[in-house]
Amino acid sequence: LGGGRAPEAQGAPHHVDAPVRLAGEMGEPVRVQPLHPTQHRRRGARLELEGDVTMPLLREAFDAIARAAGSVTGIGRVLDLGSGPGVASVALAQRFPRATVTAVDAAEPLLDLARVRAARFDVGERVDTRVADFERSLDDVAASGSADVVWASMVLHHVVELPRMLADVHRLLRPEGVIAVGELDRPHGTLPVGFDVGRAGFVERLNNAVTVALEE
Repeated sequence: LGGGRAPEAQGAPHHVDAPVRLAGEMGEPVRVQPLHPTQHRRRGARLELEGDVTMPLLREAFDAIARAAGSVTGIGRVLDLGSGPGVASVALAQRFPRATVTAVDAAEPLLDLARVRAARFDVGERVDTRVADFERSLDDVAASGSADVVWASMVLHHVVELPRMLADVHRLLRPEGVIAVGELDRPHGTLPVGFDVGRAGFVERLNNAVTVALEE
């Protein structure tokens, strides 16, 4: 959690869905094809299930945001960056009953799911959506006004131009606002690196194969 201060960037890992991502040891940009809408919908359904499973952790994080902000009723606008299918967006609207929550994502099909979920949980009037490419300026998001809370969970590691995006996020925040970031503390893996099984390099090959499968 941060009060009106963007965290210092520690690097710029790859993006699974964006037109450009980092790859290779030198971090050279590589063009990748965006996901088909059907793939987005399948991915969105999986993300909704994951979000429902981790809901207790989300609620703990939102309680921490409320404490950092000093007031629940004083929070009028929340941005959910990289919202996906809107699990956190809806939960934020429930936790902060006077807030308008803007779900921001690069994939319109995921935002379609966010709108459906918001209506299903009776917060559709307070959850809106905005398409934004995090590799570009967030000026369109800023045009709707500044925010009391910016929530960015599991999205920053996808961004190539991370320092620029963090500066944009900071500009979206009102004075004394709260930035809350949820991120990986280590690369994704199914087994610990160095686990003694199979031929040399087996675990690394397995982890890479699982990561590629999840991206697809």
